[in-house]
Amino acid sequence: MVGLGPYLLPHVMAKLHKTYPALKGTARDATPSVLQDELLSGEQDLILTQLPLQSTDTEGMRLFSEPLKLVIARGIVRGHSKHGGCH
Repeated sequence: MVGLGPYLLPHVMAKLHKTYPALKGTARDATPSVLQDELLSGEQDLILTQLPLQSTDTEGMRLFSEPLKLVIARGIVRGHSKHGGCH
């Protein structure tokens, strides 16, 4: 599953830069466990990641909830596809 960072961060970073031009920040993509380890080690000041957090040494806040949808092509019935997909 692809994270929301590549879609969300450009807008957030642009607004932050416009509002706080002296603020310096970088954005990078990593797994939630790597980001959390970097946060706990002091390498990161904050992270944007999926909940739940796996540490009692962190505090998180839900920013939004996005429903996920399963979308399939018409003609796929009971796990069969014309391309020999999952059964």
